Formats: sequence, structure tokens, C-alpha cells
Amino acid sequence: MTRDRTLSRKAQNWGMDVMIGIGIFVLGLGLFFYIVDKKSDDDNVSELLRETEKMSQAMVASEININNPCAFIIGNKIDKLKLEQCSQDYPYSKILLGIRNDYCVYFVDKDGNLINISAVTNKYGIGFGSTDINYTVLDEFGIPQGAVPCST
Repeated sequence: MTRDRTLSRKAQNWGMDVMIGIGIFVLGLGLFFYIVDKKSDDDNVSELLRETEKMSQAMVASEININNPCAFIIGNKIDKLKLEQCSQDYPYSKILLGIRNDYCVYFVDKDGNLINISAVTNKYGIGFGSTDINYTVLDEFGIPQGAVPCST
């Protein structure tokens, strides 16, 4: 009888060890995925910032990219013909701008009001770029009033 109790206690201790081990493993696994997810978010933001900088530089004409239709900013002025050419082929413009992610280019005046460029781009929307991106219109209190597509 005493032998059965000894085996029973050892079995209970072994079972408790397994439960603690599984708990530590699950906790470690959760921590691992949290760190990986956090790092990937930071990487995504960094990548978007790099692409924004690359895209901004590609839109300004220089001796290097003077023949690039997406280099439509020439001496603080917009070349309407180049702007129209760049807006016509979205996948090709991503290559010319040197980016992988979706984008939307739109213009605002000095007061922050949108400038309608649809007459230049021949497209409906606030600018040109991805048809999957919408611009949220806010009222004076910051409350969303609707969304306007970047481009069609």
C-alpha cells in the first residue's frame, strides 16, 4: 500500500513538471511572436519612410533622371506633360519611382486645400496612383465626412 502512494506522488510531481514546462514553452512562444511582430511593424514603417524619400527624389528632375516621365518637378514648377505621362501607367510609374508599395500623389495649396489635377491626369480622384487608396475628407472638427479615391 505504501508503495502505491509513493508511485502516485511521483506521478503527480511528474505531471506538474510537464504542466509547468508546457506553460513556460507557451509563454516563450508568445513572447517570440510578439517580438517578431513588433520588429516587422518597425521594419514596415522604416521601409515606407525610405520609399517616400526615394519617391520624392525621383519626382524632382535632375541631370540623372531628366528623361524620366515621373520626374515632373522642374525648378519648383510642375511639368504638366510629364505629370500626365507619369499618371497614365501606375505599375510602370512604380518602377520609375523606384518603389514597391502603393502610393498616391496629390497636391495641396499653401492653406492645405486639395488642388484638383484631374484635368491634367485625365482621371477622377484627388491625384494619381493606386486605385486602392482613398483620401478621407474631414470637417473642421476632424470628423470624417467621406472618402475620395486617389485615382480611378
